[in-house]
Amino acid sequence: MEHANKKFRFNIIDVFVILLIAALILGAAYFILMETGIIPQEKANEKTITYTVRLSETEAQYLDSFAVGNEVFNSATFASLGSISAISHNNSRALSPFAEIAEGTQQYSVKQAEYEDRYDIYITVTAKASIDDNGVAYVGSQRITVGSCVYFKCGNYAATTYITDFEIK
Repeated sequence: MEHANKKFRFNIIDVFVILLIAALILGAAYFILMETGIIPQEKANEKTITYTVRLSETEAQYLDSFAVGNEVFNSATFASLGSISAISHNNSRALSPFAEIAEGTQQYSVKQAEYEDRYDIYITVTAKASIDDNGVAYVGSQRITVGSCVYFKCGNYAATTYITDFEIK
């Protein structure tokens, strides 16, 4: 019964263990907040970039959603991805699923037709990006490389797009 009345006292090892656990928790929280873009990374590697996304087969009613100067957002996180600096569009094209022999030749060709009411829109976006040690640009937590998927939102239009071109200035 003597053992039950013994009081617990902190010693130096207990203090070190508590400090180590607190440091690990704070370090993990800081790392997660940096990776998600909530805490901005160092500004030393920040540069202006331009990148272009292609919106395929967009209906004509959405053409008014895009204008130079409009801000672009990630449709999943609502984080800013920059502002529109240039827009171009052309009619979307549909390719025939069959190759046919062209008249007067022995060569095969694939016929194509243009949609009257659907457009391929190329939007160039300018943004401030942080550049990592490998030279990869990030706008917030969005990786900016050719072929990267972007959850794109501008005005009342949202879509999954891919980066077709980018440049670090």
